[in-house]
Amino acid sequence: MRLTGTLLTALLAAAALLTAAGQTDARAAEPGVVLDGDFFASDHQLDGAHRSGARWIRVFAYRNQLEIAPGVLSPDLVREYQRVVNRYGWEGLKTEIVLVGTPSWESGSSDHLVPPDPAGFARFARQFAAALQFVGAYEIWNEADAEKWWRGAPDPAAYTRLLQAVYPGLKEASGGSDVLVGGLTGNNYEFVDQLYANGAQGSFDGVSVHTDTACGIASPYSFFRDPNGRISRWSFLGYREVLASMAAGGDGDKGLWFTELGWSTSGAVCDQGMWAGQKAGGVTEELQAQYLREAWHCIAAEPRVRGAFWFSLQDLGHEDVPDHRFGLLRRDGSEKPAFAAFTAVARAGDQLTGPCGDFGGPAITMLELGDRGTTGVYRKQLRIKVSAADDQWVRRITLYLNGKKLLNFGKQPGPVMVGEIDLDQAKLLPNGRHELLVVARDGNGNEAQQSFAVTKVAEKAPAKKKKKKRRRR
Repeated sequence: MRLTGTLLTALLAAAALLTAAGQTDARAAEPGVVLDGDFFASDHQLDGAHRSGARWIRVFAYRNQLEIAPGVLSPDLVREYQRVVNRYGWEGLKTEIVLVGTPSWESGSSDHLVPPDPAGFARFARQFAAALQFVGAYEIWNEADAEKWWRGAPDPAAYTRLLQAVYPGLKEASGGSDVLVGGLTGNNYEFVDQLYANGAQGSFDGVSVHTDTACGIASPYSFFRDPNGRISRWSFLGYREVLASMAAGGDGDKGLWFTELGWSTSGAVCDQGMWAGQKAGGVTEELQAQYLREAWHCIAAEPRVRGAFWFSLQDLGHEDVPDHRFGLLRRDGSEKPAFAAFTAVARAGDQLTGPCGDFGGPAITMLELGDRGTTGVYRKQLRIKVSAADDQWVRRITLYLNGKKLLNFGKQPGPVMVGEIDLDQAKLLPNGRHELLVVARDGNGNEAQQSFAVTKVAEKAPAKKKKKKRRRR
């Protein structure tokens, strides 16, 4: 039986409703997988995506291949995308498409990653979206914050102009699909800040990030901070900073998408970035599965995350290099432990408990303060003995007296740090009440502080000797 367009639309819409009904929480992020370049003819990718429990697939659409002349799309290639989108739709999977690429007839360059003409790209996006149905989301370019994908140098102002040109027509032609800032390299909150500064608000429905960064082998629970105190873009938990930047830009209600998320299982040494040749390029397959569960534990707790796509469904090549070993499936199609972990979170949701990362500062305990015990009362030198404890490790303890920094303890970082001193300069303070502030910082840059009252009292005057009365003779 040949289906009419109306009937096909109704059936696919019903399938999408059934898929959504199976979710335990309507706010929960939906799981997806990234497919490699042979998705057109790859039945095993369709089978793998379906078995995994994914609700989304992510694929690329290159304008330099699709738009063969100004305003003219390749009919054969468009039909291939229509077939793939419809076929996955029948399996209950929505499609997210990355729009990227600049034709040589526009740029005069053979490099398809040179920045596009915004008006030309907007025309292409509108035409392509009008030819497809049932696409859940579009990304505008890919990693525009990196020279690898945006030739020359990242240019937030130019990328903002691209978003502004593309958004209205694509939103209308797609029937309301989400239009996303193309996946950023790591959690690049600074690029997001610059987009808002250039007026990008209102030209996207969400921001997407890529946390499958080069040779990333740390747990999703661990992180470090930039000098400005914000969580680094290279830490998985840096997505909190992207959400903070979106809220500061007036978009606290818009969603964040992990359109690439993963850890490599390569056994090779890191081959790129500042750590090339200095550390492992991947983790064990068992650790990859554990990290997947931990990452989903964090994602499930954040309602502003709308989608999380594992990069990738299958290993990309036979060579054991870090970029090729992110798959849930090995290159031969066999399942890694992470495949079962992905299926579990996709079908049953988050199964872990406890905190996602350590965001609490060390616990501070005053052991001695003053001349006796912890009363804080002293006459000459101020005796201070303080400890700080943390599940991770204590980096340092800093003392402030009446708002003025006194000193740091920190020569021996560890789970527990103790600092003690007899403070000579305290004898110069006037008699009366003063404030001692203790600030402790852990290895993640989390701080805790506690104030203690100290009181200087006058020294006791020496007892006067009583004069003996002379007896009169």
